[in-house]
Amino acid sequence: MPRICGWSLRDREVSIVENHEFTSAATSSGRVVEDQQRLMARLPAMVDQITDIVAIDSGSANAAGVNAVLDSLSDGLRAAGFNLARHRVVGHGDCLEATLDIGAGPAVVVLGHADTVWPDGTAAGWPCRRDEQWIDGPGIGDMKAALVMAATALSELAAEGAPGWGRVTLLVTPDELRGSAGSRALLERIADRTDVCLTLEGVQSGGGMVVARGAVGAVTLTAHGRTAHCTETGGASVISELIELLPRIAALTDADAGSLVSIGVLRAGTARQVVPDFAEVEIDIRGVDVEVGLDVVNRLRALVDEPRHVPGVRVAMSGGLTRPAFGTDRSDALYTLAASAAAELGLPSRPIRERGGSDGSFFGDRGVLILDGLGPYCENSCSRRERVDIASIPQRGAVLLALLRTAAGIPTQ
Repeated sequence: MPRICGWSLRDREVSIVENHEFTSAATSSGRVVEDQQRLMARLPAMVDQITDIVAIDSGSANAAGVNAVLDSLSDGLRAAGFNLARHRVVGHGDCLEATLDIGAGPAVVVLGHADTVWPDGTAAGWPCRRDEQWIDGPGIGDMKAALVMAATALSELAAEGAPGWGRVTLLVTPDELRGSAGSRALLERIADRTDVCLTLEGVQSGGGMVVARGAVGAVTLTAHGRTAHCTETGGASVISELIELLPRIAALTDADAGSLVSIGVLRAGTARQVVPDFAEVEIDIRGVDVEVGLDVVNRLRALVDEPRHVPGVRVAMSGGLTRPAFGTDRSDALYTLAASAAAELGLPSRPIRERGGSDGSFFGDRGVLILDGLGPYCENSCSRRERVDIASIPQRGAVLLALLRTAAGIPTQ
């Protein structure tokens, strides 16, 4: 049996993961190539639609922009026979639930998000650009190209009646990049009536698909002190307190235990000569599993609850684990089918154990069969160099279609 390299958080090195044996019979020989050719014929229209929605600012807090992206997706889905529902998420745009009800049989959710990390005004200064291989723009890889790819593939499936399924749903959230706090309850309700979840985060280099995810947390610290002129007594500096506290928080990272703590944002101070009386700190937490993640949260809380180094300063903590973990027991069978489909196109595959979270984590945690990393190939996600390999759009769309044709036969218990 061949062996493939995949990432493991526990040792923060490349670890060896056993690949699954598979045969092309699982996806019915030749069908995947036909699907790729059909999607290639629709590629110009897909690129046009991708260009249009990349031109829409749809940061997580931009409800109008997120909803405009959902409007663009909705037109084609409605024409393909999907029933559309929009769920309001307070402080964000809507969550789109596009459903094809067929009858008796298992339920599959294709899962994505319409929000991006980019602030308002980014799209105007960074229009979509393309050459023979790449297309770029804000949010194109995470994950506007994947949304168009999935909506197009689902319209192809709907034309065939989605054999084997009882219900097929495209679910698009508005707040994934903020941790999905507003949409989590809806996601979990839908997960409880779902058998299979196919998630649209981008495929990684070498055909990497995500077969497991660790736990993710988001914590905010707020520090309050007393303001004063720097030449006078009586002030209580929150920065002086945090200088002592934050290195101890960063030291909670433990590669051997599989934990990672990153202090990503620090806001403090109003003027150089004024003792700062308020600060806010945003902290990212990763754990190889929920137990490790909870242990980090509890140790961080213990540090916050200690007596303060600077008299007159108080520190409060909010947040905790935002996404659970899921393991390979929920993804093995789907990975085998996806790797088989990719092989028919001459594409490599490798299983990835990812430390990052996604909305798919809520499904995997609730016992749903899941595979992540099914979107087009993106380089430099969430950076100014973010770009998508154009050829990967019909390729990964064909792999998604192969899963939608075959995964209904996988036992879900």
